[in-house]
Amino acid sequence: FDEATFSEESSFSGATFTRTASFIGATFTGAAGFTDVWVRELDLTQAGISGGTEVSTEGLHALTLNLSRAVIDPAVHLELSATTIIGHRTRIARYSQLRMRCGSADFTDADLGEHCLLAALRYAPAPGASMEMTDPSPTDSGAQAKSSRLAVRAHREPAVKAKITKLRNCLESIPTEAALLSLERAVVAGVTVSGLDLTRCQFHGAHGLD
Repeated sequence: FDEATFSEESSFSGATFTRTASFIGATFTGAAGFTDVWVRELDLTQAGISGGTEVSTEGLHALTLNLSRAVIDPAVHLELSATTIIGHRTRIARYSQLRMRCGSADFTDADLGEHCLLAALRYAPAPGASMEMTDPSPTDSGAQAKSSRLAVRAHREPAVKAKITKLRNCLESIPTEAALLSLERAVVAGVTVSGLDLTRCQFHGAHGLD
């Protein structure tokens, strides 16, 4: 889905990606659903989310979630469960809330809008009921057809089901505590941090620290 434009509502809810789900440079101008998604790596590098767009991430599980250089214009409330969260040079709108359950989160050089909240996700997102790959139903008809073929393949091939089971077992072991590793050179004026482990966090060059 690199460089794709989603101008209408797009829902990947309930999908399982045993490899990287790549949305590098993608643009979302309609509502985007990533509810109950299980993915090895969700790559949203340089993705753009326009003002007024609703984004749902409840129950999202990823080994790696990459938000580097993404631009999130609307105020969003995101629940992120991932072993590693990378947000280098990410720009997030004011009044946004990022609630995280992760082994590490790195927001080096990020621009975090005023009154943003970075907080621990206090509960583990519930595992999805199905262990099978489902059709993520993206807006683009070509992508939808491809995803449908993958869904059929997942139902038919035991090896694919085994990969899905292995991935989900890994994702269910995501640490319950969220560790923030870096806000180096980040813009953090007016940002609230709540419940995150700051033991190893680097603040060198951060702007707006009280």
